[in-house]
Amino acid sequence: MATALFGTMLATPATAGAPKITEKYVVKVSPNIFIPAEFTLKINGEEVGNYDSDSNIDITEYIKAGKNTFTVKYAPTGPYTNSMAKTILTIGVNRNGKWSTVMKVSASKASPKGTRTLTVKAK
Repeated sequence: MATALFGTMLATPATAGAPKITEKYVVKVSPNIFIPAEFTLKINGEEVGNYDSDSNIDITEYIKAGKNTFTVKYAPTGPYTNSMAKTILTIGVNRNGKWSTVMKVSASKASPKGTRTLTVKAK
């Protein structure tokens, strides 16, 4: 288990014998002090990390070629004091130099906690 400024990475990278992907996957967190929240990311059922601060982390090593399932669980870490504010976790991919959002999860007063799942095909 490795600890870094953004949280804790919990998973082991995709197996060394697996085909390499050419895309770069990144998880970004845009926190808001009025909506403190923690996000837990699982890739293919394995917990990869916990994120609660401003982050821009390369998660490519946890992605395998083909089908991948991202599950994001989010919950408040303090009171939600502003009904318009959001803390956002975004998973994106760089394909041939172009950024594309794969998944965006927002913690807000209207949606303070929950779980979202999405399956994508990595190349």
